[in-house]
Amino acid sequence: MRSVWLLGALAGCGEKAIEVTVQLPTMAVSAEYDTSCVRAVKIDLHGSTFEDNPEDQLTRCVDIDPPAATFAEVKSRLEGQVEITMPSTGLSGIAMYGYSGGCESPGFQYDFDLTFFAGTPYIGGDEMTLSLTPNLSCATEDVTFKPVDVLKLVKNGCAMATWPDGDKLSLSTLTTDPFFGYTQWWGGTRSAISGGVAVVRGGTKVGPKTCLAVGLYDEVQYHVTCVPPADQRVCATGTQLEAPFVHFGVWDRTIDDALYNQLGSLMIGAVYGTAPVAGAQVTIDPAYQDRAAVVYFDMPAGVETGTGQLTVRPGTTTGPSGLFGIYTESMIKISVTANGKTVQRTVAGNLEGESTVLVKI
Repeated sequence: MRSVWLLGALAGCGEKAIEVTVQLPTMAVSAEYDTSCVRAVKIDLHGSTFEDNPEDQLTRCVDIDPPAATFAEVKSRLEGQVEITMPSTGLSGIAMYGYSGGCESPGFQYDFDLTFFAGTPYIGGDEMTLSLTPNLSCATEDVTFKPVDVLKLVKNGCAMATWPDGDKLSLSTLTTDPFFGYTQWWGGTRSAISGGVAVVRGGTKVGPKTCLAVGLYDEVQYHVTCVPPADQRVCATGTQLEAPFVHFGVWDRTIDDALYNQLGSLMIGAVYGTAPVAGAQVTIDPAYQDRAAVVYFDMPAGVETGTGQLTVRPGTTTGPSGLFGIYTESMIKISVTANGKTVQRTVAGNLEGESTVLVKI
């Protein structure tokens, strides 16, 4: 049976091997990212049925101890260390992930940041190359978030849109899966909301296939959204970053099961200036139109309290509430046009939880 070797040839052995090399980012790109928090590198070999059966894979993990200062040093720590026998169904691809937690950590995805990743399909032959893509720099800072209840905002304005204290925010990333295009959330350290804000420590330098994201953890579920650019803030002030969310129960009751099953999770959005903007049109960039669909919503009385659901609005523009929805599980680009202005945004849906977007125009 074939084996896969990373960064080293299989010598002195009768069986044949696929040699896998790791291609680092350019020196200029590498210099922008701190890797000093990388404590583990996980390698997944996907079997031929992996797309339909996620358990069809073999995994190896290598602890990076002490942590490496550069991508090149991470690569040297892996040199010749990893041999994995092929999945019994055959090989369809290889993925690699660098984490800020060690191999014995209880949960990678929700407890630790993803620092880099790579993935490539197997199309035959004895050689493969994994090109590392930076995801999040290990350099950290304190970030102050202003969490905003979007439905209370469109009903009563910023003064009444403060998210209640006690829930926790986490700063990390939404990252595009290297094989299938859906996004994955990697959770960093959590900090409680107090006095209407949360101060969260984390990285803010993200890679080209990633959006800086903020997650909200409450007693029911978690919500996650791409952090809006500073010029798109509606209620946040000073150096605060904005974190728009929608009550989980309203989101859950609003979902159209047919669209959800076809395209992925529902992202609820609002177009806002000094008030909700009616007549705004949301369009998906042509490169992503097969991955997403836009709907528009009205908000019946009382829904802002967390009861009931949004109702679908006929037509192709927002109504008095400024509300819309996008069904997607991917990171996509959208344009929002109203009052002679157009705003372009990168947004991301997430199958594992709710997502939200607040567009200022």
